[in-house]
Amino acid sequence: MSQPSYPSEINPRASDEASNNMDVSYWLRPNEAAAALFELKKSDSKRCSNPVWNFYHRVKRAKTDVPDKQLLYKWLKNSNKKSFMSCNGCGELVVSATLDKKNNRQFNPGSVTAQGMKTHLQSAKHSTTAEALEKIFLSQKQSTLTLWSKSGPLKLSPNEERAHQELAVTKWIVTTHQPLIGVEDPSFRSMIASFNKKAKPMGKHQIKQHILNLEGYMREASIKSMEGKSVSLTLDHWTSVANQNCIGMTAHFIDDDWKLVSTSLGFFLHEGGATGGDLEKSFLDLHFQKLNNCAAKIFAVTTDTASNMNSFGIKMEELGVVHCYCTDHLLQLTSKLCYEKGDEVFGEEAAESIKKARAVVSFINKSSQALEKLKAKQSALECFQGKTPKGVVADVVTRWWSTFSMVERLLELKEPIDLMFADNLLGGCERMGAADWDNLKIVAVVLVPFKDAQRLLEGDGYVTASMVPFAVKKIRGRLMSLASPSNATTYRPLAQALLVRDFEKR
Repeated sequence: MSQPSYPSEINPRASDEASNNMDVSYWLRPNEAAAALFELKKSDSKRCSNPVWNFYHRVKRAKTDVPDKQLLYKWLKNSNKKSFMSCNGCGELVVSATLDKKNNRQFNPGSVTAQGMKTHLQSAKHSTTAEALEKIFLSQKQSTLTLWSKSGPLKLSPNEERAHQELAVTKWIVTTHQPLIGVEDPSFRSMIASFNKKAKPMGKHQIKQHILNLEGYMREASIKSMEGKSVSLTLDHWTSVANQNCIGMTAHFIDDDWKLVSTSLGFFLHEGGATGGDLEKSFLDLHFQKLNNCAAKIFAVTTDTASNMNSFGIKMEELGVVHCYCTDHLLQLTSKLCYEKGDEVFGEEAAESIKKARAVVSFINKSSQALEKLKAKQSALECFQGKTPKGVVADVVTRWWSTFSMVERLLELKEPIDLMFADNLLGGCERMGAADWDNLKIVAVVLVPFKDAQRLLEGDGYVTASMVPFAVKKIRGRLMSLASPSNATTYRPLAQALLVRDFEKR
């Protein structure tokens, strides 16, 4: 029997105008009124593959601080029998499954149905159809999900089918890093024609325009997602091999689910100078105004320590934006003294050892025969039995702590490499003696805390700023321990040089 004291429905959070305008975010966010009463969860896309599920959130339970009299009668009567979905548009509860009686009223995947949700979307409560919503979702997400209606796959118009095919080809070109001219290759066109003889061939200029359009759509969507958020930006500026100036920007913010979101705003050719003033103008023109227009608050910008970035940072501070230096970059400037200026820091002999190590790695990486012989030596040694043979690791200038990785792997492969030297299998590489291996060990021991800190601060799935004091403390403590007068080990000179000459000053 119905109880009038209980509400029978949830008022929509927005007017019909939002529905008519097909605001995608309106349909994909949980209904605010429903979220105030219930704990809502996004449906499992693997189990619920129908696109219509994207317009609902599953109701887990009623919130503990909400009294029964404020809950819907439908929920109070059936919450222990049925599984409910909340419509993102109007908040109404729709039955999606029957709870399993044999399993203590647990959710039963076998009884999941999307028909009730589709019927609700097609009802008078909404001014659009479920099929139209699905098409909007697919066009926004560039999804390859099949469009399903009650009678089977939805039929697309010729123009919609062509647009879907062009989007699929563009996505393939981008995700597999293919050259744009690949779509004009006769073998590619023959393959496409074998699937659909009516498919119209695409040209490289058409693909390029699609990519540029998608880039713009994605950037606008990213900026819109930051509406009302506090945003931190990372900014980099570099010169390409074609001698072109480029700017790259990434935005970071905490979303409504308290998760860190990092989204690229793109990288752009920067015409003009690379001074702090030029960078400021480019930065303001590209994104600053757009982000401000969507009411996002830019509170910090992170850059490297180049002189033009210093000037840029000063100008940002004048705009009320905090300028931070990249901690990973600062740590790299200290750690690379071990191998770029090793002769100044802890002796010419140690710098020569790094040079020899690089020559060995370069020779093995350029010769497939040398690599096979290195693996054969490992297989012949008893200490490597049961282990998969490994190759060497090359250090890359643009990859931080890669030199440490190179040294660490060489120390691991010391015995087989010594055997290759003994058998003259390393070409003209200068032989590495006991002193050279000792110097590599010193570098590895001293740089371990730098590598650990840099790997920690490179994370993009969590906030790293709060970890900086901890990382700096750990590095300082390790260097002070190794540089202590009571420490008579061979690590002391290098640790003391890094600590006093560079680390503390930075």
